Amino acid sequence: MTIYKEDEDLLQLISELINIQDKLEPDNNSKIKLVLSIDERKKLEDQWDELFRKSNTTKIELDRIRIRETPHHKAIVDFFRMSPVHGPVKQENFNDFWENHYEEILDFHTDNELLERGTFISNYYKLIPPYVKVGTAIPEGIKNIYHESRWCFVYGQYNATVAMSRTIIETVLKIKYRLSGDLNDIIETAKERSLISSKTKLNAHRVRILANKILHRAESISEKEAKDAIDYTLIFLEEIYL
Repeated sequence: MTIYKEDEDLLQLISELINIQDKLEPDNNSKIKLVLSIDERKKLEDQWDELFRKSNTTKIELDRIRIRETPHHKAIVDFFRMSPVHGPVKQENFNDFWENHYEEILDFHTDNELLERGTFISNYYKLIPPYVKVGTAIPEGIKNIYHESRWCFVYGQYNATVAMSRTIIETVLKIKYRLSGDLNDIIETAKERSLISSKTKLNAHRVRILANKILHRAESISEKEAKDAIDYTLIFLEEIYL
């Protein structure tokens, strides 16, 4: 499989970087102390720079989304997870990494359909700002999840949009009204106790039914269904918290 070849290439790259580093800056405990001429050092530094650039490109092109199988022992997998190439970019280094490589990052993600710029722009401008009436006291945590559901829509992650919308509906009803059980029963109980209106009940069920396509039948959600879900959820939140 190609993925195994990718692993082997990365191991080789890391090995070469470590080898050059050891020659340029030998460990204090090392028994071998190389005396390098100016030309030899310059050559090694050039090799290091080239390999380092290659490692950054590899870091950008590494698939961090799809589940991957590997025949390697756990020790090798753990090494990958901690290595400069496989491991996450440290927060303190991320701004520099982005500044130096943002064009390469965006081009790679676009070329490999991890980011579709047309979808991003198109979906962003399909949204109306999520207005609610003055006095609608939506908790900050719920607001944050709702905002994230809208960003999922912008990025074309429609299944995630609906799944997060369902999470909002269920979480709000459980926490605000201290209800328990499956979502269908919670919605019905809330209506029976006159805690929500018929409209709120309808909107909650609409989101639940859309989410069931994903959660129970592994069916994908359409753009329209995702847009409907965030719209229903906003109306739901306004009615609950106004």
